[in-house]
Amino acid sequence: MPFVLAVTFLSPVAYYASYLTTATDTSPAAFWQHWRALPMWPAGPQWFLWQLLLLSGLAAALHELVPSWPRAASLIVAKCDDRPLLFFAGLTILSALAYVPLAMIFTPWEWTFFGPLSFQLSRPLHYLLYFSAGFAIGSYGCDRSIFRIDGPLARHWPTWVAAACACFALWGGLTSLTMPDWNASPPAYRLAAAFAFPPACATGVIAFVASSLALLRRRSALADSLSTNAYGIYLTHYPFVLWLQYALLGTRLNAVAKAAFVLIVALALSWAASGFLAAGVRLLVHRHSGLPGKGAISDQPR
Repeated sequence: MPFVLAVTFLSPVAYYASYLTTATDTSPAAFWQHWRALPMWPAGPQWFLWQLLLLSGLAAALHELVPSWPRAASLIVAKCDDRPLLFFAGLTILSALAYVPLAMIFTPWEWTFFGPLSFQLSRPLHYLLYFSAGFAIGSYGCDRSIFRIDGPLARHWPTWVAAACACFALWGGLTSLTMPDWNASPPAYRLAAAFAFPPACATGVIAFVASSLALLRRRSALADSLSTNAYGIYLTHYPFVLWLQYALLGTRLNAVAKAAFVLIVALALSWAASGFLAAGVRLLVHRHSGLPGKGAISDQPR
């Protein structure tokens, strides 16, 4: 439902700002005519939600057909408890097997569309692998895995951040050698760029989680609110970002100042929008369900 609502309403509102930058006829009717003429329905940042739903459905089906697979996946995660390099190596090797052949066949940039459903042809197996890894870690228990708060990743987070920056720079540098035309670049450059992508992804994910575990140990009302509203911010931020960028086109601010302004204001507006939407949904659910208010059930003795 969030995907449908975001694609139906928020995406056209967001992209109207982009349309205004080049259109000769800026009327909503002209925009809608051009929108309908597109070969796909642009989904914006919410494009990944339908893939997440599909992957969740596949996991549920696999659990129904092979009930023992979560336990088998947990055993694999258990072997990496105090060996983050083993986890990194396994994730990188499997990611290379899932990504490199498709990247060489379809290029890393080619997309396919069916209405608002879109995906990059080089990455379906890559996403499936990371979804499965997250499922396995969650099934085993984050507090027992290498991602526990006192684990080796949290203790050595600066090293992983440095590794992530280095791997990303390597991937970016090798990828630049394949520009502007991937297919016209030497095969060795394409292969090197494709193989650089898996370690850049693995170190990036590990560094992000490890630094979060190390730095975000203390509770904060502001951080709790941000965590609660993170999904809502993701859903609603894009119209704010594009319209703020459009509003700043005629100003004399430099690029850094514009980026900082858009980041801060868009975050604040989408944060507030998320809070209003959540409050509205709770009010609607309570009004139509007839259930007691929040805490009335959970606070009962068991």
